[in-house]
Amino acid sequence: MKKGALFIPIIFLISIPLQAHHNYFSSYNPRVEILLEGVVAKVEWKNPHIEIFLDVTDSEGQTVTWTLPNAAPFVAAQNGWNEETIVVGETLVFKGWPSRDGSNSMRAIEMIFDDGSSYEMQMWCKLNCAGYDLDGN
Repeated sequence: MKKGALFIPIIFLISIPLQAHHNYFSSYNPRVEILLEGVVAKVEWKNPHIEIFLDVTDSEGQTVTWTLPNAAPFVAAQNGWNEETIVVGETLVFKGWPSRDGSNSMRAIEMIFDDGSSYEMQMWCKLNCAGYDLDGN
């Protein structure tokens, strides 16, 4: 068997999970935007994605932790933020797309600070969402 004949199927098999991994529309609903205000409980600045854990007080007065998966550290740095931008214990507002499965997870698209300044967190979609199936199919 030629080396090239084996290489193509392997690349194909590797690319399938990578495409699924980045189909945010299958997990989050971009047709709905919500705002969450809460206290930053933890930030995991890691590859493949930064995760922000936000303690939010629900309508019954209970604290519920939301998970906000986000961009890779490299992409976040290109958008102007770094490991020191988000401080544990700080109260922040996030705008984003809620999870389709009803879990306490949201794909954040904007981070808003007390002084009104903000960071865009999903520049790629604002520039290039037109070709995507927003219903997650």
